[in-house]
Amino acid sequence: MSEHKDLPIAEIHVIQQWEYADASARTGASGFVTADRGKVAKQIDNDSWWVLTAITPTWAELTGTGVSTTFLALTDVDPSTYSGQGGNLVAVNATPDGLEFITPPAGDFLNLTDVDPSSYSGQAGQLVAVNSTPDGLEFIAPPTWLNLPDTDPASFSGQAGLIVRVNATPDGLEFADHESFVAIHLINNYSYANAAARTGASGFAAGDLGKVAHQTDDDSFWILIATTPTWTQITGGGGDVTGPGSSTDNALARWDGAGGTALLDSTTIVNDDGSTELTIADAITAAASEALATGHNTSGTPATGFGTQHSFKGETTTTVDTLMGALAFLWRTATHASRQAAFSLGLYRIAELIEVMRIEPPDVGTSSAPNARGAGAVEIQTFRDNVDQVASGDFSAILGGQLNLASGAGAVVAGGEENDARGQYAGILGGFLNDADGDRSVVLGGQLCDISTAGDDGVIIAGAGSIVTAPSGIALGLNTRADIRGMLAHADSNFATVGDAQTVRLNLRLARAAHTSTTWYELFIDGSSVRFTINADTVYTVKVLITGATSGMAQTWGYKIEAVIRNAGGTTTIDALTTVDIFESDANYDARLTADDTNDALLVEISRTGGVDYDIRWHAALTAGRVGYP
Repeated sequence: MSEHKDLPIAEIHVIQQWEYADASARTGASGFVTADRGKVAKQIDNDSWWVLTAITPTWAELTGTGVSTTFLALTDVDPSTYSGQGGNLVAVNATPDGLEFITPPAGDFLNLTDVDPSSYSGQAGQLVAVNSTPDGLEFIAPPTWLNLPDTDPASFSGQAGLIVRVNATPDGLEFADHESFVAIHLINNYSYANAAARTGASGFAAGDLGKVAHQTDDDSFWILIATTPTWTQITGGGGDVTGPGSSTDNALARWDGAGGTALLDSTTIVNDDGSTELTIADAITAAASEALATGHNTSGTPATGFGTQHSFKGETTTTVDTLMGALAFLWRTATHASRQAAFSLGLYRIAELIEVMRIEPPDVGTSSAPNARGAGAVEIQTFRDNVDQVASGDFSAILGGQLNLASGAGAVVAGGEENDARGQYAGILGGFLNDADGDRSVVLGGQLCDISTAGDDGVIIAGAGSIVTAPSGIALGLNTRADIRGMLAHADSNFATVGDAQTVRLNLRLARAAHTSTTWYELFIDGSSVRFTINADTVYTVKVLITGATSGMAQTWGYKIEAVIRNAGGTTTIDALTTVDIFESDANYDARLTADDTNDALLVEISRTGGVDYDIRWHAALTAGRVGYP
């Protein structure tokens, strides 16, 4: 007879000894003898294989990963149950042709009559063996595998990667190439290149049922269950999925291809505490990549309000997984060609999820694309009708409203309508048709208010129609004009033009280390050159409080001067003047107001006529009522 490995595929035998229609037929079979244990039966209804482990009969299913059995199921073990064997030993039976349970002898091991040593001393690590007489047991040094008498090789050197097999004699073990081992243990009777070749094969007989075919394109194995032919795949009992040689700890596995048999590693990590790390790796260097996409499809027709929601949950003092809040993206318009979305933030309060913020894209009243937003800019507004109505300044922001513009770097428009913040770091808080063109200027509400490009650091507070045209000017109320540096102007109404009926305040100053006798020194709004100018066809009734002091308040002065000054068609004159010396530490100093017709200005001046020359700081607080006509 040829060796098993030399048989052609078609002559390799089936593995079953018996065949049964179903489980009832298999478990009801009888007439088994001890020699039948370990043989295989095929159950036809579910195409399974079973190993006889006891003649009662008892069966263990053959799953493809080896026979699941017990010591009692071994063919050379006499007892069939552990019942009544508590404390017994396993020994070779008297025949001798198997193992059996025996009652252990009395006493300890060293007291047995056929045990040579009388002490364990010096025997650490030794083995127990039958002595050479042979008439008892003795301790011997443990041999190595290579020293076993039925092992041919004397060294492991040069044997890397080989397997151990019984030699051809056969009287021992030897090392052998694993290819010979594989050749002996091939399970397939047939080999096909692909599924088409396998399912198209013919000529099978009833005796071929249960034989195995190897499909080489995907390295799968199939059992012939009908001669038509019909095949069932051998999956090894746990699926035929394969994976890479190594993997990342805690990484999610993902399918490789559509075959359902191969897995790949991934960069998505689910940590032991449930936290997730989602990382993408690509070659993009100057754009954002989509790291996570979630969606919502419906079997119906989407309408306004349809969308996707992400919920956030946390544990309370009594309940886990309690809703805390949600982020939702919803369709404002679900029609695909004109679709518009909205963003909603909801927070949980007491018994319901409350929408606390909604952001919607602006409706567009122009067919042209809007200007680009500035770097780091933020824009939230609902409508625009011009391409420049965006947050185009770097780090600018439009926070609500419509038709607003923020073109200055760092400029902010917070709500309102048709507000323009063009100055750097300018701000407009609500209102309608307001402009903040001066750097760092601010309009707080109101409407039709304007801070010009000359109005750096200017402020308009509420009201309507107010104007700031000079640095640091402040306008309060209705139709007020702050047109001189540092002017604080307030009005509730006007006659004909902005600012023709208002109250103004100004601060003038002078730091003078020396005062030449009889020389008059002028106080300025900025301390060096800016004067209180009088507009044409305007009259002021002025009250000026002048204060002077030396270091440490050693000397002080106080004056009050009241005057009426007017500019009639370009000619500036003082109509009335009253001076009160409130206090003088040195009476050689004096203060006055004069009209400067050349510059159309009111001058506030200080002089010394003898006495001690002091280093003095001078300040003038000017309050005036203003009327313009026309």
